[in-house]
Amino acid sequence: MQRGGSEFTKISVRNDIFRYPFFTRSNFSNPVFISCCKFCKRLIVIVSCLDSPYHRRELKRTLMAPMKTYLKSLMLITATGCMISCSKETSTSPDPTPTPKVSNILKGTISSDLTLLNGGAAVDYYLEDIVKVEARLTIEPGTVIVAKAGAGLEFSTAKGTIKAEGTAAKPIVIKSESDTKGGWLGIKFQDSNSPLNVMRHVTVTDGGSASFDGDESKKATIQFAGINQLKMKNCTVSNSANWGLYETVTSNLTLIEFDSNTFSNHTGFPIYIFDATAKSLGSKSTFSGNAKSYIGLMQKSFDGLNGSHIWKKQAVPYFWDDTDPLIIGYFSTNGSLTMEAGAQLIMGPGSAIVIGENANDNGYLKLQGTAASRVVIKGETATKGFWKGIYVRTASMNNDFNYATISDAGSSNLGGAGTKANVVVDSESSLKITNVTLSNSLGCGVTVSTNMGIINSSSITFTNNAVGNECTF
Repeated sequence: MQRGGSEFTKISVRNDIFRYPFFTRSNFSNPVFISCCKFCKRLIVIVSCLDSPYHRRELKRTLMAPMKTYLKSLMLITATGCMISCSKETSTSPDPTPTPKVSNILKGTISSDLTLLNGGAAVDYYLEDIVKVEARLTIEPGTVIVAKAGAGLEFSTAKGTIKAEGTAAKPIVIKSESDTKGGWLGIKFQDSNSPLNVMRHVTVTDGGSASFDGDESKKATIQFAGINQLKMKNCTVSNSANWGLYETVTSNLTLIEFDSNTFSNHTGFPIYIFDATAKSLGSKSTFSGNAKSYIGLMQKSFDGLNGSHIWKKQAVPYFWDDTDPLIIGYFSTNGSLTMEAGAQLIMGPGSAIVIGENANDNGYLKLQGTAASRVVIKGETATKGFWKGIYVRTASMNNDFNYATISDAGSSNLGGAGTKANVVVDSESSLKITNVTLSNSLGCGVTVSTNMGIINSSSITFTNNAVGNECTF
């Protein structure tokens, strides 16, 4: 509002005395307020310091005409029962850090829809304990949420959902009060099976102090249990005392969107998920400073991968962290896995890749490298026999390895006796293999069954295989 060349700014404030919005003169060194007293029903002026001639002169010059009558005698205002509090000294020292208001503390259960607002403060909200969200939680861009030790944020049931959409200029921040690894539990999705879950331009840090249910193996900054859905893009997950993003054993996770995220400075894997979830990962996420600089994978089901799966090239390799094998199309599930050019898979000790259960299955593995960007499958260390190898047990003509490097296998027999190799082709099974390097096996480079095992090969390079290059059983 403009009057006589001076500005007055509306402030939405109510209390037990003043019933109408306040206005304040923004260029006064001390506040000036105009409102209406609900007791005396008159317009009044409240100033924090009345003994300044400058303020009295400025008030008379700038306030609106209806106010001038009341300015002639400020004592009249006091006589009506309205109290004026003044201070003769103005402090120039900075305000101390404010204690958060009760309304800015989140605890217990959120059972009705709630929007968290960006108030422009250093901290907008505090998490006091494990807050269960059983409704729609919307978080404005730029909002800062600080979690105290032992606090966490849990989205449970399909009604408990998050809409956290920050921007590049105003990211949403959720962090610990201590700014240290394991400063709080983190975020848990427990059966939040809703496509409405979305996180964009959100920074989540310092989680993984403990698990929500006491199982310390589940510590993570973001974890999933039960059936969940999530869109996650342009987010930063960092500084976890364990995993960055983790699927628990009960998880059935659908990543509707997952790309261009940043994972840094985690004690464990930055991402640790089931094999079936890996197909949902975009290719533009970045990783740095993680103790395990891989995307950790584990077996979801002994039935293997069902349906079609494509693993994209990532900035870091995939890591098979399971003594159970990576199974593709087992028990007639007809699953398939394609690894795109440049994708790398590191195999943990004693692990294996098994394609199908018998020749009647249609499951297959396709390695689609190029001369410039090969697919790599190898052991965690360049040691002969570090892992078992690849066992081909289907007759699918889609079993096709092109421009790939496979090494460090042959720790034990994959089939019968004499099947220690980087690659084993079982009876009545087939494989096309072109421009492939097979090296550093504790057994053979490739072993093929004499009972109608078929290998269509060209341009294979064999190096440093302990027993031989091409063997039969």
